[in-house]
Amino acid sequence: MKSNLQYIFDKITRGTASAEEWKNLDREALMALAMSVGAADRGVALAADKASLVADAVMAARTSSSADVRRLRAGLDHEEP
Repeated sequence: MKSNLQYIFDKITRGTASAEEWKNLDREALMALAMSVGAADRGVALAADKASLVADAVMAARTSSSADVRRLRAGLDHEEP
């Protein structure tokens, strides 16, 4: 089962925005998007530090290989919102 943070990461990188839109958002916009997705889709109030983790993972995923993205995503598994 996906953690809430993994779900939010997946939603941002695979579904919320167009294929290119998420790649152009800055860190603050990604944090806001993570908080919005968490509240709307999962019913969780994402703290700023957790939204920051998601934003950092999304930003790193922009230039990472598939294996690196899987590791970044897996790192979100043990974090709770």
